[in-house]
Amino acid sequence: MKIAIVGGGIGGLVTAFLAVDAGHEVTLLEKDRIGSGASGKALGVLVPVTGLDRPIDRLQRAGIAAWPGLAARLSDITGIEVDDFWREWPEHRQQVRLPMVFDVLKMAIETRRGVVKEGFEVESPSLLKNDFDKVVLAGGLGNTDLCNAPMKVSAGVACRLKGKLDTLIAGDNLFICPDWDGTIVAGSVNWEMAEAGDGHVPPEKLAELLVRIEKLVPGLELVDSWIGYRPVEVPRLPLVRKLDNGMLAVVGLGKIGIGLSPMIWEHCL
Repeated sequence: MKIAIVGGGIGGLVTAFLAVDAGHEVTLLEKDRIGSGASGKALGVLVPVTGLDRPIDRLQRAGIAAWPGLAARLSDITGIEVDDFWREWPEHRQQVRLPMVFDVLKMAIETRRGVVKEGFEVESPSLLKNDFDKVVLAGGLGNTDLCNAPMKVSAGVACRLKGKLDTLIAGDNLFICPDWDGTIVAGSVNWEMAEAGDGHVPPEKLAELLVRIEKLVPGLELVDSWIGYRPVEVPRLPLVRKLDNGMLAVVGLGKIGIGLSPMIWEHCL
């Protein structure tokens, strides 16, 4: 089957890899660089965000449980050591290394003879149906234009710090964890917006984040901060929805997109 996937965030990349690894002819189209959207601003932490047992919670846990096998398969194909881009912390908590995992996924897709086109903007996705059997729109906030439908926006502030931390900390709806370079990443403070902003970090949101971090891990020093804008939809299921024109659209995954990403492909079948 010839498949086009529009969007090079974590959802599009993992979906493209699983599709090409299953033997399909896959082309991934990204208007900028892979991982340049909200995915590239994530912490890479793989921890269930709730202890609830709703369908979306079960799906997220299944996706997180799939990551060790996915990481091992990516390592087999690319020759890159698993520990370079994925690791497991105590209590079954995991972390992927951004942006390296994007490069690993791209390499794996191309090694399996898939095609990744960066700097390729799709203005009329319906035209792709002339050349592909299946078209999957995984453009994050870009799906607003691709699907001609509004989406809610969730803003999130995260930061990088200096200090000492030996393991991943989860509490007060925050994740604080060591990064591969010896610094510490933490986030996030989230709120909904009518539309994506200009990338400016609101001082009051950063201050709130730092106060909450200090309560969990005192004495850390701020190095950098950033903001990301993610699409969110309620309800979040079905994960992939069929549009009137026959194309498939991945819903707004919010802050749990990395955990959900291994589950997208099977919902495209």
